[in-house]
Amino acid sequence: MTYMPDAPFDAVLALGPGWERDSFQALVRQLYGYVAPGGLLLLADGYWRAEPSAAYLSMLGASRQEMGTHAEHIRQAIELGLTPLWAATATTRDWDRYEWRYLGSVERWAAAHPSDLQRDDFLRRAREGRDRYLAGGREQLGFGIYLFRVAG
Repeated sequence: MTYMPDAPFDAVLALGPGWERDSFQALVRQLYGYVAPGGLLLLADGYWRAEPSAAYLSMLGASRQEMGTHAEHIRQAIELGLTPLWAATATTRDWDRYEWRYLGSVERWAAAHPSDLQRDDFLRRAREGRDRYLAGGREQLGFGIYLFRVAG
């Protein structure tokens, strides 16, 4: 099912879905059509903080082309006719806080719910994420927030 609004929106917000669209540029192409001329598009998505190693890409099950660098994301949006108004990236401290709070929450929940049928799946997924983070994600993967104006 494809969503079709009655009219374009003054603002569209998308947090983290670039990997579902094959690339940041594909995500921008899909979403900016929903924004009224002169409206705002706010995207938050992953980017390569450093060139990803083959081992890290293999752990992710990803390719280098699925994401760009922070600068590449902004340039791609400009090439599609958007005007960048603001951008920010998560710091390593932000990443640490996010990853360890997530893992800690899952570990605490699992300890308190030993008979839950989903417990093992939640633990496996959280621990695999921890292992990817420790095996290069902390240094190679970043998260950026981008605000663009659609041409009017």
